[in-house]
Amino acid sequence: MTTWRSAATAKAHIRYSLMPPTLSVEDAALDLRWRKAFGQGLPILGAADIVRMILTQHEGEEHASAERQTRRPGEGTAAR
Repeated sequence: MTTWRSAATAKAHIRYSLMPPTLSVEDAALDLRWRKAFGQGLPILGAADIVRMILTQHEGEEHASAERQTRRPGEGTAAR
């Protein structure tokens, strides 16, 4: 257990530990895309390749879903 020399030091430590991490430029850009796609902040930092892969997959699924919803019945099926 940590013992603090003063209450001010303890408060400073708590305040610092509750601050959100500083995002890199790349993580900040990915965070914006993630929030748009999922409605919440980026869950992992420093794993841009993984985040990009998830976003690309999710955006592709959304695009395919939007196409299915706008297609008229019978449209897009092969004639027999």
